[in-house]
Amino acid sequence: MTDNQCLRGMRDIKPDHAEHMRYIEQTLMDAAQKFGYQEIRFPIIEKASLFQKSIGIETDIIGQEMYAFSDKSETEIALRPEGTAGCLRSCLSNSLIQRDQQKLFYTGSMFRRERPQKGRYREFTQFGVEVFGFKTGLIDVELINLTHTMWKSLNIKPTLTTNFIGSAETRSEYRNQLLAYWKTHQHQLTDAEQQRMLNNPLRLLDSKNPDLKPLIQAAPKIIDCLSKDELACYQLIKSQLDALNIKYHENPYLVRGLDYYSHFIFEWISTGLGAQDAICGGGRYDMLTKQMGCETSATGFAIGIDRLAELVPPAVSNHVKVFVCSPHQDTLHTYFHELSAIQSNKKIMLYIDMSCKKVKNIEKHKEKGFTHTLILFEEAFKLVNHGDGYSKRNSLDTLLQTLKDLPSTL
Repeated sequence: MTDNQCLRGMRDIKPDHAEHMRYIEQTLMDAAQKFGYQEIRFPIIEKASLFQKSIGIETDIIGQEMYAFSDKSETEIALRPEGTAGCLRSCLSNSLIQRDQQKLFYTGSMFRRERPQKGRYREFTQFGVEVFGFKTGLIDVELINLTHTMWKSLNIKPTLTTNFIGSAETRSEYRNQLLAYWKTHQHQLTDAEQQRMLNNPLRLLDSKNPDLKPLIQAAPKIIDCLSKDELACYQLIKSQLDALNIKYHENPYLVRGLDYYSHFIFEWISTGLGAQDAICGGGRYDMLTKQMGCETSATGFAIGIDRLAELVPPAVSNHVKVFVCSPHQDTLHTYFHELSAIQSNKKIMLYIDMSCKKVKNIEKHKEKGFTHTLILFEEAFKLVNHGDGYSKRNSLDTLLQTLKDLPSTL
């Protein structure tokens, strides 16, 4: 590795891809705001104990993937591996949810030291939504509808999978059934899978090992352990999704990667990303808020922007973008302050090339996304429209009016 290369698993995001990611993030934020959600921001660095308590010390995220270290004051700190715990801590610290309901969203970098693969990096961007103070039911439908609206805006069609994993008491009963089931097939499990069976037998349902697929399909289903109230709640959610014409696939073996989830959970998956096919996952986490000292209902979801960027087609911009150049330095100096004023006040983008080189190939400007090229000569200018190829040549005294007359959008 040379001195100029990124660390393994990290990446530089070049301008064209950064613009694509910003478009995706802005589309998600616009949709969330239309549903009445507000943005919240919180630190990238937190006390390591926050994630150890919320996610669990025995999980892969904490045990193998979290970037944790001691600072100069010997405080154990960590780069956030996910957003929910930090958002919840921020809400509790600022008294946002103790007596009030909140619908919040955020976006930013998360960090996990895991094996890099398509759409997965050790620094990755997440868009998250967290909702506090609403019990299971219609709020879960709203979250699904919100994500469904986001996908329509981004012109993609992932598949929704759902499950209902009930309360802590329900899962305790189900855990016992699963543990007994896995023990009868213990000889077919690897050493790591046997350890996972003892720590949390539900996690084996999420295994990517193809040899386990027949065993997973034959395993007990949690729906058989749900109470009448839990079944009724799940039915309410499904009936509302049907009314909204949002298609879904019930997966009785869907479990979320973090142990604090309960009741309704979901994932949106896509076939275009290989084995790591989930672009969005969410569910209820009332147990986490209780664990952190607040008796309030909570649910939410997170979207992986890096994976999403692999699926979303590039946005077609309709904004006017003008590349301004001149082979004559004196001409550029003469009109520079007026061009700068237009940059400040006019709703078009002017990129001023100050190299004063002879213009040889204006097609490269089109390739870079410019809609027009403006060339300033000593006594005239030439404006080329890259959309229809039309160009016109006028005297310099009409330059400013020509630019002012350009529409801001095509």
